[in-house]
This record gives sequence, C-alpha cells and structure tokens, in this order.
Amino acid sequence: MVAVLLLGLFGYGIRHGARAGATSETSVIPPPPLRKSVAVLGFHNTSGRVGDAWLGTALSEMLSTELAGGEELRLVSNEDVANLRQSSPWSQTGTLDQATTEHLGAALSIDLLVLGSYTTIGTSERGQLRLDVRLQDAKTGEILTQVAETGSVSDLFHIASRAGEIVRAWPGQIARI
Repeated sequence: MVAVLLLGLFGYGIRHGARAGATSETSVIPPPPLRKSVAVLGFHNTSGRVGDAWLGTALSEMLSTELAGGEELRLVSNEDVANLRQSSPWSQTGTLDQATTEHLGAALSIDLLVLGSYTTIGTSERGQLRLDVRLQDAKTGEILTQVAETGSVSDLFHIASRAGEIVRAWPGQIARI
C-alpha cells in the first residue's frame, strides 16, 4: 500500500512538474517598447545680433539634455547633427519642408526633429528672450507641436527646461498618430 501511494505521488509530481516546466518555457516576455528617436537641429537667431549667436548653441545643448531625461526618447548626438550639417547643409529656419525633413530623418535614422528660433530684446544682461520650439515628424514634415517660452535672458535655464518638458511630454501623443 505504501508502494502504491509513493508511486502515485511520484506520477503526480512528474505530470505537474512537466506542465509547470512547459509553461515557463512557453511564456512570452514582451519586447521593451521602442523609443522614438529625436535630433535637435538647432535654433535660428532671428534678432541677427552676432553677440546673441552663443544662445543657439546653448539652447540646443540644454534642450538636448532636457529631452534625454526620462529615457522616453532616443537622442541623436549633437555631433552627428553637426557632421550632417557640414556634409549636407539645410536652411537655418524655424521650420523645414517635407523633402528636407525626410532627407534628414533618413540620414540620421530618426523619427522626430526639434528646431526653432529665438530672439532677444534689450541688453544681454537685462534683455528678454523668446524661444520658439517646433517638433516636426521626420517623415511627413508635419509640425506636431509648438512651444513658445519667454523670459529674461538671465532665466535661460528655466526657459529651456520648460520648453523641454513640453516637448518631452509629446511622444505619448505621437504613439497614437
């Protein structure tokens, strides 16, 4: 009788153990979600003042850092953008046409482009800054969102941070497009 009981328990263990092993081997782990890729192309100085040219570089760097935060977007390096600009220049404007966005998107393997313009009024110490940021679809050229931030030039960090937050929040909307 003990032998029959042990044989029954052994058989039960083999059947349920095999089923449990099969389930763990056939369970599917979903792939991680793909992140949208973005390149910050730079900002056009609409005031034309040579002394304000540094702001374009500063805004590009700050916005790149803001967009990379949260790891929701894959950011193309500013060096890759600069290399492409040298080998295949595009017009320095606040928006680009569909042919240009498609070319840049393919060359950089990206989904989204960030670009825009800025202008300053007044002196560099006490002047006002307006930053216009546009997020464009690299394939269609469609402007997906626009951000306008204004403030004191001395408040540059906050202006870039606010603009970056708004643009970074947008990819959740893009996934549904």
